[in-house]
Amino acid sequence: GKIVWSTRVGKAGVGFRPAYAADSVWVASAAGDLTRIDARSGRRLWAIQVGRPLVAGVGSDGEVAVVATREGSLVAFDADGKQKWSTVVGSEVVTVPAVADGVVIVRASDNRVSAFEADTGRRRWTFQRQNPTLVLRQTAQPTIAGGAVFIGLPAGRLASLSLTNGALRWEIAISQPK
Repeated sequence: GKIVWSTRVGKAGVGFRPAYAADSVWVASAAGDLTRIDARSGRRLWAIQVGRPLVAGVGSDGEVAVVATREGSLVAFDADGKQKWSTVVGSEVVTVPAVADGVVIVRASDNRVSAFEADTGRRRWTFQRQNPTLVLRQTAQPTIAGGAVFIGLPAGRLASLSLTNGALRWEIAISQPK
């Protein structure tokens, strides 16, 4: 296919990728730039500076856009680019925030998975399993679907958590660690 439009938004890196929601492309840079672009035309709807360096790309459901800062905070913006809230996670976030059904889900460097209210930033729940002796840094974004959160766990496992309270619904082995 042919390129319909392109734009520059700043340097990124591992864990940075655009998000698509509400007919818009949402993009963040490592320097803290956050941009909403009309997906059809490529026109910038708005561009703001978060004011802090970021560690991962932006997650959005079209109503709220959430980024993770290098010092361990989540910052949320409304569809017009105005800040809604900021909250401290407690350790470095290593995934793009997943945003859906009024909830923001992130994984931290200590492998804790936390859920926050998309409207207020209030922590809803935290899930953590005991880690094996050696754990590689995991940057795969959690997936929200059907009232559940799907996450990859250390030691080659996949888990489904309740979106409401973080309770483990099921856990299966995908592969054996070597």
